Amino acid sequence: MKNLPLGIQHFDELIERKAIYVDKTAQIYSLLSDFKAAFLSRPRRFGKSLLLSTIAQLYSGKRALFQGLWIEDHWDWTKVHPVVHFYMDRTGFKDWGLSTGLNKHLDLIAVEHQLELSEESPAFRLSELIGKLYQKYQKRVVVLFDEYDKPMLDVLHLPEEAEKNRQILGDFYGILKPIGDKIEFLMLTGISKFSQVSVFSNLNHLEDITFHRSFSTLTGYTQEELEHYFVDYLRAAEQDLELSPEALLDQIKYWYNGYTWDLKHYVYNPVSFMKFCSQRRFANHWFATGTPSFLIQQIKRRSEFNLEHFEVNERAFESYVLHDMDLPILLFQTGYLTLQSKKPGNVYHLGYPNHEVREAITDHLMAAYGNLPLTTPGPTVWKLREAFFKNDLELAISIVNTLFENIPSTLDRKNNEADYHAMLYLVFRYMGMDAEAEVAGLRGRSDAVLKTPTHVYVLEFKLDQSAQQALDYLRQKGYAEKYRHDGRPVLLLGINFSRAERCVEDWKVEGL
Repeated sequence: MKNLPLGIQHFDELIERKAIYVDKTAQIYSLLSDFKAAFLSRPRRFGKSLLLSTIAQLYSGKRALFQGLWIEDHWDWTKVHPVVHFYMDRTGFKDWGLSTGLNKHLDLIAVEHQLELSEESPAFRLSELIGKLYQKYQKRVVVLFDEYDKPMLDVLHLPEEAEKNRQILGDFYGILKPIGDKIEFLMLTGISKFSQVSVFSNLNHLEDITFHRSFSTLTGYTQEELEHYFVDYLRAAEQDLELSPEALLDQIKYWYNGYTWDLKHYVYNPVSFMKFCSQRRFANHWFATGTPSFLIQQIKRRSEFNLEHFEVNERAFESYVLHDMDLPILLFQTGYLTLQSKKPGNVYHLGYPNHEVREAITDHLMAAYGNLPLTTPGPTVWKLREAFFKNDLELAISIVNTLFENIPSTLDRKNNEADYHAMLYLVFRYMGMDAEAEVAGLRGRSDAVLKTPTHVYVLEFKLDQSAQQALDYLRQKGYAEKYRHDGRPVLLLGINFSRAERCVEDWKVEGL
C-alpha cells in the first residue's frame, strides 16, 4: 500500500513520502491556461491547501515531483516564476494582531529570496514584495492566498474584531489591482466570498470557479478516483469489516459522499474517507476535526433544527455581508449542507450531503437544545429506540424524561415550546428511517410517527396541558387513520410535558 496523505498539505512532501496523490493536474492545467486570476470556495479540510501547493511547485519548475502525472508531458517546464504562497493560518493574527501577523509572514517570504522590506502597512508591504520579486527575477510573480478569509471567519463571534480584520484585508487584497501587470497568476481559496473585501469588487478579472462545472471535482474525490487510487485500502476494509465489495462501497457512499457544486458531479470529503481507510471503521471523522460550537449556537439562536428545508436563490451565493451571514449559506459554505436540487427560477434546495454530517449535526443540536453533554444524546436516543421496539412504554417515557429534563426554563423567552419541539424533531430524526417527526404548531400536525416491526406509534406532545388532550387531538385530526390497514397494531400515545417540572407530567396510550 502507498501511504495515505493524512495531514499532508504540501505537494512536495506528499510525493517525497510516497503518499497517494489523486491526479488533478489535468484540471489544474486547464485552470492555469484559461484564467489569470481565480477564486475557489470549498469547506475546510477539502484539499484547497494541497491544490495551491501543487500550483506553486509547477511554477517553481519542479518537474521531478510530477513524474508519471498527466501534466508532466503537457506543462512548459521553462515557465518558471517567483511564487508568493501566503498561508493565512500562519500569520499568528490571534496572538499578534492581523497587521503585525501579515507583515511578519511577508518578511519570511522576503527572506527566502534575500530581500528586505521597509513599508509599514501590510498592503504596501505586499506591493513592495511583489515589486522587488519582479525586479529581481525579471518575471511576473505567481501569488497564492490560502484561506484568504480565515482572519474574519475565526472571529465571527467577535463582531468588532471581525470588522476590523475585514477592513485590513480589504486594503491588503485591494493593492493587487494596481500591480496586476507584475502578476502572472493569482488565486485565492477560502470558505466564504465576502462582498465587502475589495478583492472581489476591484479585481474584475478574478474568476469565481466555485460553481464552474469544469472544476467541480478539482478538490474532493470522485467515485472513480476513490475506486482507482485506494483499491488496496478498500480490499483491506472488505476483509476487516467482512463486507462484499458492493456492500462496502454502498456504505462508504452513504457515510461520506454527496458533496456537489453543480448537481452533476459528486465528491467525497477527502479527510473523512482517508480516516476511514486508516481506521477501517465508519465514524464521524470530519466533524471531529473542528468544533462547530459557534455554528451550533447560531443555529439554536435562530431556533432552527430542521436544516434540510432551506431553499435559496442563486444570487444568494454571490457574496456575503460579514455582519449578517445568512444561515443557510453559511451552512453551505462550511460544508454542513450541499446542493440537493434546482427548481425553476434558479432556486436551490439545500440538504445534508451524507450520513456523517447528518448524524453529527443532530448530535450537536440535541446537546445544545437539551442542555446536555455531547456524549449523552446519541446513546440515549438509541435506548429510546430499543424501548419502543420492545413496546416498553414505561421505559420509553423514562428515557424521554432524561432527554428533556435539562431543557432550561428560559424565563426571558415568551414561548420556550420551540426547544421542546426541536428536541422532539431531532430525537425522532436521529432514530432513522423508521421514524418521522414534524414540529407541532397551530396548523396541527402529528408530532411523530414511529414504526417498529410489531407496532405503529402515533404520538402527540402537549406542553402544560394533559395527556388526554393530546389523545383527543390525535383522534380529532385523524392522524392515525392512514395506518389502519398497516397490519400492525396502531397505538395513539399522548404525552404532556410540565414546563415547571421539565418532565413528562402524564401520558396515556390507546389503540386505534
